[in-house]
Amino acid sequence: MAGDLKKIAEWVRYSELPKAELNLPDLVITDGKASLYVGERYCRVSGCENSNCFSSTNTLRKHYGRDHPEITLETKAKGGRSTIAEISQAQLFYKDIMDTYDAIHASDDNRPPLPIKENGMVNMTQMKKMVRELGYSVPCEECRVRNNSKMCCHEDSKLTCEHFELFAKPRQQPTQQDDEA
Repeated sequence: MAGDLKKIAEWVRYSELPKAELNLPDLVITDGKASLYVGERYCRVSGCENSNCFSSTNTLRKHYGRDHPEITLETKAKGGRSTIAEISQAQLFYKDIMDTYDAIHASDDNRPPLPIKENGMVNMTQMKKMVRELGYSVPCEECRVRNNSKMCCHEDSKLTCEHFELFAKPRQQPTQQDDEA
């Protein structure tokens, strides 16, 4: 379960960000029952002030049992690995959360400048470090899908690598023609 999720960039970002920044949807409770997505780490009961990132979904389940006994969590008939359908549903859930997060934070356009070497090329090492500090995994999903992991954050991958969108576009150096005009 967790091994499968660690490959999903949206889940990695979700699990590394604080609850207050995520704008999580309230837990859907039907007839006193609710279900959790694979890998959930935060309580989604409306009004719950617990902002902990629980170490596992099982620990989160214990929180629900202790602090929200009125809610019954649905459980599987038997244990074992999560199904492909459960992981796919979870992936969509985390994608929606991170899309919302990105939309909220893109509007303030406080993106850091793209790290550039003195020769004008992208500083790939610094860029990868900054990407990880921003809570993303390297390689990005697009580079992984293209089977081009080693070229993630590389100058030659500017048009396809998703990580370039995390940085402000570098200002164009004025040319001599611009100076003469």
